[in-house]
Amino acid sequence: IDGYQRDLSAYFLAQRGALNGAWKAMPSDEAEKILERAIEIITAKRWRERIARISRLPIETGLTLGASEAARTLGVSVTFSIPASEAALAQVTNHLDRLGVGIQNTTVDDVKSAITDVLRQGGDNVALRGRLDELFDGYQDWRLDRISRTEVTSAYNLGAIGQYRDVGVQTVKVSDGDIDDPCAQANGAIWTLDEAEANPVSHPNCTRTWIPDTEGLGRRTDVE
Repeated sequence: IDGYQRDLSAYFLAQRGALNGAWKAMPSDEAEKILERAIEIITAKRWRERIARISRLPIETGLTLGASEAARTLGVSVTFSIPASEAALAQVTNHLDRLGVGIQNTTVDDVKSAITDVLRQGGDNVALRGRLDELFDGYQDWRLDRISRTEVTSAYNLGAIGQYRDVGVQTVKVSDGDIDDPCAQANGAIWTLDEAEANPVSHPNCTRTWIPDTEGLGRRTDVE
């Protein structure tokens, strides 16, 4: 997680630099062009590719750990693993795609709000750069930790679900505590694997885990 946070920090610093560099030659009274340019920068393909690149190893590791722990719980060999399982590879790819879009959309919304506020107040390029610096400084304080912990936890839970599915588990009991309403409502519920896969966590820093229903499953002895 620490390494992932360092990579995310470098990612957001690079976006911040790209945005600030774009304002130097742009008149501050061209509000529409400023917003268009900001969105163009943030939604560039290279940023989604970079997020996928720096996130792949942490997510693959989380998925593998989740599958391994699930296999130990069931007393079976790990089958939902990278790169042996095509389903596991597909899960990682889908996860990375969703992550890239989610991070992009949040950053676009934040930057649009920041730019709009500055322009509404009649701010110039100096004020605009200062507001964006403030925004991205804030990312260092909270967003790096939220993204890294949430995505690794999600991958861990998805790895467990994949392993359960491989051996024929049909349902899981949700263990989620009662700290907040979403967790309390889910805690103790019996979910299908599809339901669990669609909801690996309920919020950042969620501690959701699964208890598999093993009734009817034969115990295997080929534990690795």
